[in-house]
Amino acid sequence: MSRRLPLACLLLALCASALPARADHQSVHVGVLLEGSAPSLLDAWQPLRAALNARVRGHEFELVPLAFDTIQQVVERGEVDFVIVDPAVYATLELRDDVSRIATRLQRENGRDLSRLATLLFTRNDRVDLSRAQDLVEARLAAVHPDSFAGWHLATYTLAGHGADPKGLLESAAFTNFDFAAVAQLVAEGRADAGVLPSGVFEQLVERGVIDPARFKTLGQREIPHFPYRHSSALFPEWAFARLRHTPDDLARQVAVALLDDGIYSASAAGWTTPLDYHSVHEVLMEISAGPYQGGLARMTLERLVDQHQRWFALAMGLLVLIVLATGFTWRLNRRLKHSQARLQKENEERRAAEETLARYGDELEERIRKRTAELEYLAHYDDLTGLPNRNLLFDRLDQAIVDSQQKGKTFALLIVGLDRIREINNTLGHYFGDMILQQAGDLLVKTLGSSVTIARNADDSFVILLAPADADHAGEVAHRIHDALDRTFYLDGHPMHMKAQMGVTLFPEHGMDGDTLMRHADVALHSARRTRMEYALYDPSLNRHGLRDLKLLGDLRGALNSDSQLTLFYQPKVSLRERRLVGVETLLRWNHPQMGPVSPELFIPLAEKTGLIRPLTLWVLNAAFDQASRWQATGLNIVTAINLSAWNLQDTHLHAQVRELLEAWNVNPAMIEMEITESAMMNDPEQVLGVLRQFSEMGMRLSIDDFGTGFSSMSYLKRLPVDEVKIDKSFVLEIVNNQEDRAIVKATIDLGHSLGLSVIAEGVDNQEGLEILCGLDCDLAQGYHIAKPMNVNDLLKWHVQSAWGQAIYLEPSPQNGAPHKRKTVH
Repeated sequence: MSRRLPLACLLLALCASALPARADHQSVHVGVLLEGSAPSLLDAWQPLRAALNARVRGHEFELVPLAFDTIQQVVERGEVDFVIVDPAVYATLELRDDVSRIATRLQRENGRDLSRLATLLFTRNDRVDLSRAQDLVEARLAAVHPDSFAGWHLATYTLAGHGADPKGLLESAAFTNFDFAAVAQLVAEGRADAGVLPSGVFEQLVERGVIDPARFKTLGQREIPHFPYRHSSALFPEWAFARLRHTPDDLARQVAVALLDDGIYSASAAGWTTPLDYHSVHEVLMEISAGPYQGGLARMTLERLVDQHQRWFALAMGLLVLIVLATGFTWRLNRRLKHSQARLQKENEERRAAEETLARYGDELEERIRKRTAELEYLAHYDDLTGLPNRNLLFDRLDQAIVDSQQKGKTFALLIVGLDRIREINNTLGHYFGDMILQQAGDLLVKTLGSSVTIARNADDSFVILLAPADADHAGEVAHRIHDALDRTFYLDGHPMHMKAQMGVTLFPEHGMDGDTLMRHADVALHSARRTRMEYALYDPSLNRHGLRDLKLLGDLRGALNSDSQLTLFYQPKVSLRERRLVGVETLLRWNHPQMGPVSPELFIPLAEKTGLIRPLTLWVLNAAFDQASRWQATGLNIVTAINLSAWNLQDTHLHAQVRELLEAWNVNPAMIEMEITESAMMNDPEQVLGVLRQFSEMGMRLSIDDFGTGFSSMSYLKRLPVDEVKIDKSFVLEIVNNQEDRAIVKATIDLGHSLGLSVIAEGVDNQEGLEILCGLDCDLAQGYHIAKPMNVNDLLKWHVQSAWGQAIYLEPSPQNGAPHKRKTVH
């Protein structure tokens, strides 16, 4: 006995030395299967990682993102210790790699466990030939991915029960690589007979406004108690938290205990419970020949053998015992020799295994270094969003173009292409939509100019084009082609957004001898093109003066927003020609610069629109105007306050909520507020504008179309707008006395407005003769210098006392505020 103890200790030491080195490491890698490529999907599992780190002492858990096409290799190489995967992938790993689950994820809602893993089969409402799941036996299906258990596998299993061929369905199916909206689009366009989505995704697409639920119907819809989604065709267990075969038992037990701790529920939206029975998952995959059973191979495990052949198994075990006893005596006689041979053989095998492992890891390490080096080299020279050259590669090619041009005595051009409204889209809709615009714009530039031209990503909203060789004429021709290519409507997840581009152009060597100077001067030219609203501007030294002035004005305007004395509101009276009295005012913003004096709105408003400063500037005007309207309301001055909104304001999705908050804060009657929107601003995105105007109308505010007649393109669109008033542009009113054509246009506009139930106001009334003509044409309202110029609030109160128009300001206005025509009903 004393001789066997040292021998046993030696054997234990050898076994311990043969254990994988990973068991001694402190880092624990948990692979998470992500259905898609977005890295942000991994953030949802961070609370679980933090909870495991807090509960399992001495280990640091790290999350490793896994994809469908790489998970098998990651598991085979032992790069992770645990995996979190869906049932289909788990069944594959359990069969091929001996992976075993230790917990099953459950969703929690209102304090109870709830399985959400289900699938949805849907088709178009007009497909009368498709009403049940069995009608899809010969149909074309659309799904997000062939390995998606919640969508594709469950749907084909359901159809297989009605006589469909799973392999045939797989061959004719269309997959969108986890683009859920694209599945609905394929069905809506008729390129697929039916679509397959995980339950819950359909409701999310409806809530986001991506799809219209009235166009689709559910096939084989099931009502499942306590299941949160109305649309569902099947329900199965949730995901598995599984260990790999090399994972130490002690670590697996600690993780299992931590997962089943109630504290996990408070750290994550998903809870964990003891493993559910995945036998039904295997049955699904085998029946539809999916996952590891494509060849129809059934899994034959030891447990299944024992269950099916208990008697034969008992007999085999008895025979085995007899064989062991019979051979035990022989083995005892030769144990010393065999022990020596086994030890020598084991040492040789361990040495060979170590050599093979070292060689394999050496090759893998070399390959990883090569790939990482290539990735870093690519990232150093290319933009990761658009795939275009970045500024580093641009300046390398720019320096080479300078050297070549100097040697050959030629010139080249540098163009900076700036996209309008990118900053506005980022601020209002988010950077995700801004990135979509930049990607589409980059593709259009490459398609327009070809891959041989250097097209680089310069900044958040601009690209740089290097044309070598090129002169001013060639640069202008290319700029015109770029403008035409980018002057279009881009679609952001189904939402139209019209974009335009301006360009700044510099020439070598005329405008600079080095890359920095050429880039700086091209940027100055771009700023000039934006200011003058031209397609492109060629650099001129005089432009520097305007650029510096604009930059200074922008900085001063930001300071003016925080000042109590620089910005103020002026009011121009609007009078009723029928009642001969004041009925409203138009609010106009004025800026008194401390050094420059009064600054024209035509100078600082466009700068604010281009830089995103228009949002805080508009909020300042709304707050000040509502404050003054509240004061007039408290003193019984019943006049309507009109406020101008720009095209940029109409794209702000938060504007209507902010207006509602200001109305409540100042306790202003919405009927005493009127929003003026220019005709051209409404045509940038008619559907978006229509939605904004309806929100204002539902609040009870009046709506007016400013500059009417200068750019409207659709009378049918005008009929849909919930407006109360149209304002005839002053360009038609100024010459109404001497120009018969202008008078005819004004009369036609008044008749059109009245036929639509709208009141009509003429702006730019500068003389008594024009005022009398407007009265004769049955115009409802008027404003202009002949009536009164814009003035501050104190001068306005003096004017109403001294002017005949203002004598009736204290009287209650008529219900139409000077407009006798009934407002049309908008549906």
